[in-house]
Amino acid sequence: MLIKSLSNSFEAYKKHPFIFIWGSLVYILMLVVFFMAAVGFFLIYFMVSSLVGVPVDIYEIPTMVVLGLVGLAFLYFLSGLSAGLSMTYQKALTQAKTSLADFYAYSLSKAPVMFEILIIRDVLTLLVIGPAIAIYIYFLAEFEFTDVIIGAYSLFWIFVIHCIFTPALMAGGAFRKGLFASMRRAFVLLRKKHINYLGLFILFAFAWVLNFIPFLQLVSLFFIYPVVYAAIISMMEKVSPSEG
Repeated sequence: MLIKSLSNSFEAYKKHPFIFIWGSLVYILMLVVFFMAAVGFFLIYFMVSSLVGVPVDIYEIPTMVVLGLVGLAFLYFLSGLSAGLSMTYQKALTQAKTSLADFYAYSLSKAPVMFEILIIRDVLTLLVIGPAIAIYIYFLAEFEFTDVIIGAYSLFWIFVIHCIFTPALMAGGAFRKGLFASMRRAFVLLRKKHINYLGLFILFAFAWVLNFIPFLQLVSLFFIYPVVYAAIISMMEKVSPSEG
C-alpha cells in the first residue's frame, strides 16, 4: 500500500508536474501575504500607540495581547492555507487544476475547521510536554543530560501527536470534511493502514524538515514534499467514506 500510494502520486506528478508545483507556489505566495498582513497590523498598533503615548514593550500587557491576537489570526489563516494545499494536491492526482481564486476562496472557507483541528492538536501537545518542560525548568535544569532527555521526550511526543493529527488535517482539506468526520477518517486510516501510513509519515516529516534547509528546500518544496503529501492523500482515498 505504501509503495502503491507513492507510485500513484509520482506517476501523477510525472505527467503534470506544474499542477503540483503550482500548489506549492500559491501556498508560499499566500503565506507571505498573510504574514505581511500580520506584520502590518502590528505596525498599525505601534503607530497608534506612539500617537497616544502608550509604551510599546514586549513585556507590556497591551503589546502581549496584540501579539497574541495577531499570532492567532495568522495561525487561523495558515490553517486555511493547509486546506487549500490539500485540495490542490488531491485534484492534482487526477490532473485537475486549481486557480488562484479557488485556492484563496477554499482556504478561507475551510479555515474554521482546520483551525479547530490545529488547536486540538496543539493543546494536546502542550498538555503532554508542558509539565515535563516545567519540571525541567524548575527542578532539573542543573542536572547533566536532563536537557537531552526532556528534548528527546518532547520530540517523540510531537512526532506522535502530529502523526495522529496530520491525516485529519489532510482529510479536512482534501475531502472537504468537517471536524468530526476528519477525525474519524484519520482514525480509520490509522487503524487499518497504520504500518503503511507510518512509513509515509516518516517520509513526510523528513520532507518537511528539508523545506527549511537552503537549496535543498527547492527540491523538497516542489518535488519531494508534494509527492509524499499527495501519496498520503492517495492512501486516504482507499479508506471508505462511510467508515471515515
